[in-house]
Amino acid sequence: MAIVNNFGKIRSDLQELKAEYIQEQSNLNNYLQLGESSDTDAKVTELKAQLNEKRHEVMNMVVEFQKMHNDLRSIKSDFAHDKVKSQQELVQLKDEAEETELSELFVKQSEEVQSILRNKQRDGLKHAVSKNLQKSFL
Repeated sequence: MAIVNNFGKIRSDLQELKAEYIQEQSNLNNYLQLGESSDTDAKVTELKAQLNEKRHEVMNMVVEFQKMHNDLRSIKSDFAHDKVKSQQELVQLKDEAEETELSELFVKQSEEVQSILRNKQRDGLKHAVSKNLQKSFL
């Protein structure tokens, strides 16, 4: 914002210098006396120097503005790259979380199946022992 305000100030200064320069040129054309002419020439030279100084300031500001513009483009590009990278990482984390959840579910179901099989084997052994005992006593 300061740059925009500074541009406005410099533009205003340039307009004033231009008006003074035009006035002095007009006065120079109107003066016929040598003494007055030399005063006007000095003023015109001073105004030209001020005008050149303002032009130099404007050019420096333009260069600075271009640098800032390029920096902002670079920052925007970096943000876009970081956004894509973050989205990819989130997708990867989501996939890993889903895989972990599936693995945990598989482990739980495997444990349940193993428990059921152990119970069935135990029940089968009990039944076999019971039959053997009944046969022994008969």
